Amino acid sequence: SKISALFSVEPQEGFAAPHSDVQLEAKFHPAKRVADNEQGKPRKIRCVLDPSYQQEPVELIVQGQGIDQPDGAVQLLEFAAEVREKKVQSIMFPPDPLGKNPTDHPWTLNPVVKTEVPAGMNYWICPPQLVVPPGSQVPLEIAYRPLTLTLREEDKPHPTESEENAGPQSRRSVRTPRQPLPEKHFGTIFIPTPDGSAFVINLEGVSLPPAAAQRLSAEVQCKTHHVQAVEVSNWLRESQRFKVQLTLVEPPNAGNEVKLHGVETFDLQPGATKDYKFSVYAYCPGTGLARVHFVNPKTEEFLIVEVAFKFVAAETMGSIVLSADCRQTAAHPISIMNPLTVPVTFKCECTHPDVRFSPPCLVALPSSESVVEVLFRPVLAGQGQAMLRLSSTELGDYPYSVHYEAKPAGLERTMVFKAPLGSTDNVQTIKFLHYAKKAASFTSRVEAAPGHRTPAQAFVVESKDIKAPAAPDDGVEVAVDVRFAPSCLGEIRSMLVLNSPDGGDYKALLVGHSQPPRPQGPIIIPSGKPGSADFYNPFDEAVEFIVQVDNPAFTIAAKTIKLNPRTNSAIAVQFKSDRAQAARLIVSTPKVSTPWIFFLKGTI
Repeated sequence: SKISALFSVEPQEGFAAPHSDVQLEAKFHPAKRVADNEQGKPRKIRCVLDPSYQQEPVELIVQGQGIDQPDGAVQLLEFAAEVREKKVQSIMFPPDPLGKNPTDHPWTLNPVVKTEVPAGMNYWICPPQLVVPPGSQVPLEIAYRPLTLTLREEDKPHPTESEENAGPQSRRSVRTPRQPLPEKHFGTIFIPTPDGSAFVINLEGVSLPPAAAQRLSAEVQCKTHHVQAVEVSNWLRESQRFKVQLTLVEPPNAGNEVKLHGVETFDLQPGATKDYKFSVYAYCPGTGLARVHFVNPKTEEFLIVEVAFKFVAAETMGSIVLSADCRQTAAHPISIMNPLTVPVTFKCECTHPDVRFSPPCLVALPSSESVVEVLFRPVLAGQGQAMLRLSSTELGDYPYSVHYEAKPAGLERTMVFKAPLGSTDNVQTIKFLHYAKKAASFTSRVEAAPGHRTPAQAFVVESKDIKAPAAPDDGVEVAVDVRFAPSCLGEIRSMLVLNSPDGGDYKALLVGHSQPPRPQGPIIIPSGKPGSADFYNPFDEAVEFIVQVDNPAFTIAAKTIKLNPRTNSAIAVQFKSDRAQAARLIVSTPKVSTPWIFFLKGTI
């Protein structure tokens, strides 16, 4: 209709909530000078309310006057800018041939800026108010910031060679693909002046693809999953769904040594800002460059963000707690994933000498998970921290912090001795394993077992020099000889303790069973010649013993003898007879109820 060629209202339809207002924008856009009889004539614009049977239409009275444009009133400005970047141009206003404010009063002007293609957008901006002093010109800055691309030359459709050679009728039958992007952006700036004139600046813009990607940087520990956030803002007034391409640009031949993972679609509401997150995992120290390419398939708009990574060696992959008694083994497994297509060999080492590995050298098979056992067999009691490291050329280092506790060892073993009172020839060998990686010298002592009082010298360590060489992983055997010489009847318990600052402490429980004296002999004594019986005082004090024989053919020099503690004495015995006879030499003391008996045999 005639009125629609002069006036328009935006939006043309919509919804008004109860007790709320909706703002409508009325525009006057005459394409030519209006006839004099039509100038300023009021027009009606009706707004129909739905449902129409309940509400009367609302009418808006509008009128406008179209005037001729003076010479030089129309200018053309051309812009070229990268998409979402600002390009500014400055012109002098009023332009030639007017060249100045011809009045004696300052002009306060309100430029009207409109982006026509694409419609509804605001790609051009200029100051909302412009003051021009009398007889002067002022600069007017106009900025172009496109949010969408224009059609590039290489993206324009070109007819094929067969279409060029075809006739006109054939070419008309070729379907030209729809061009989703305009070749240029168009806009206008309309500036009316108080003297009744008006100036129009036609605007043309070419929106170019981004020349450089947005660049971020991050420092990431190796062997650690890192989540990287990239902030993305929706520059359009409509929702956008992006197709995301995540690419590792550098190093170019990383293979599986650097892994990137992120979702392939990303949605943004109009005007919203949200983080796109992706994960990165690197095995070895170095640098890397990841490129995130956001593409809107509908509009072909795109955004590129690059993230420069610095991969640093991890301080620790985790903490391992190891607790064991001395010379006992605690184990902890470590799993290693080999993402490569070739086997990888790991060197296993720890700062604590008592930590070893099974297997000693780990070979991780391609594209599989392998396990190495960390074995802790402490030698010395104590607690502290150590560092453990698995190293390979291909996958770098896997460091772990170790918190260890070595508890004192319990009893190594129990040795049982049996001997009659007065015996000194009961010797047993106690063997133990030395695990320290260096040679060690041990001192020995015998002390009372817990809850027992040990008589002095009941157990005696016969080995004077106890030394152990540096041990392999399975240890080296060390032997110690212990003699049991009881000084009382009954059970005797003691503790053998071996100590070394390099080899640790060893404890063995010694259990001795002291039995009544056993008969000894026979002692052969020829008639008329002296004989003797060797007697030992087993007690820890000087004791007087009673000596007697039960056959008068045998005589002794003294009926009592007194011996110092743990000393020997020969008891002289004589035999006189014309025939062979037998007798018993009896040695007794009130300290024990069973005497010592020596069988005597006299010969002719």
